[in-house]
Amino acid sequence: MSKTQALIRMVAPISSGLNGWLIVQEHPMPSSLPLIGLIGLGFEPKLDDLLGELSTGALSALLKHPVKSWKAARQHVATLGADECTRLLLIVQRLVTGCRIDKELLEDIARTHSIPYLKATPADVIVFHLVERLGISSVDPIIEQALRPGLIEFSGTFGSFTAPKIELEKVEPNEFGTALEKHLQAMLSGSKKEDRQVKVRIERVKGGLLVVVYYERPNKDGREITAKKQLRIASFKRGAGWTYFRLSPDKKGTLLTQRTPGQKLAIGVRSALGAVLWGNPDAIPISAAHKYNLDVFKDPGFLMPAVSIPGFNVTGVRLRQIEVLSANGNLLKVTATTDAQDALSDFRRLSREAKAFTKEVEVKTVEVRISYLSDNGRTKVAKAMLKPGAIHMHEEHFLLMESHLHAWGITDATGG
Repeated sequence: MSKTQALIRMVAPISSGLNGWLIVQEHPMPSSLPLIGLIGLGFEPKLDDLLGELSTGALSALLKHPVKSWKAARQHVATLGADECTRLLLIVQRLVTGCRIDKELLEDIARTHSIPYLKATPADVIVFHLVERLGISSVDPIIEQALRPGLIEFSGTFGSFTAPKIELEKVEPNEFGTALEKHLQAMLSGSKKEDRQVKVRIERVKGGLLVVVYYERPNKDGREITAKKQLRIASFKRGAGWTYFRLSPDKKGTLLTQRTPGQKLAIGVRSALGAVLWGNPDAIPISAAHKYNLDVFKDPGFLMPAVSIPGFNVTGVRLRQIEVLSANGNLLKVTATTDAQDALSDFRRLSREAKAFTKEVEVKTVEVRISYLSDNGRTKVAKAMLKPGAIHMHEEHFLLMESHLHAWGITDATGG
């Protein structure tokens, strides 16, 4: 088992039940919380560790033997053979990961597959019955689908980082998400024992991974994630924030495209990501890759032709705004105020007329707009504000914009 596959499939301790497989009453179970601090430090949880994350109802169902405590379950497992323990480990991994699904959604899944439950039935018991009925190979994609990102506004300012190479197609989203979630939760809670909750949602997209992190803010007012780790974005008791990032293959390794990369949480995400995937919190460079080469706009012969992109009927491309810093410190911003104008032609005219604009001029920002026809025939506009190390845009235009920037020579893959 690889480090990525083995890295912590733990979730925060959940309440336990006592009345067989269909749990009605709940009682506390031993906590494996101290183990959370070992995430990313090479610790690989064994069956004993993961058993401590389950309710007594799930333990009884798993072992086909009534148990009233985690210790009793461990004693029972100690009498089993190696093959049986390996089989149980595979099931327990799914139970622990499945507990991350929001309870209401998990209950919907149970109804779909005719799994009986009560409102007080712990999540791990429901997941166990799913595994029993459908098998591990069928339950894995169900869990992955349930743990995909919720509805958020996929826009913002993005930065790119060149991370070490990893085979993303072999990264198991359920296991990776659980490990990253626990690492970030321990990081946010810190030494103050705030017990701030974190939820990680992952989806495979175009050969890579889209990862959304929902987290509780430190203030005591507002909304929060419930004690049972349910993710209800509309009903947090403490204000919940979010961020997200993409991991995609790159010639030099793995490209990390991260929203609001300069925020404190985003910096922490890079550290946690390095620890979980590469076993090194410093695996991802501190400085962003120099992703966008804006110097091309100083070339009098530079062109911005439309590019044919599957799914987009591009009708026009223009530069709406360009901001440059001259060698003598003058800042010039040229903005096209109508759709018929192009800031690039006005900028070139000013450059020819102004002696201050030499080869040493520094392009600070540019705003690119690409018009295209939607399915209903209406014109839509993709907008992107570019800086040398970041881009501000809407996620739905990611492929359209990046394809054009690459074709124009603006995307710079030489960065670190």
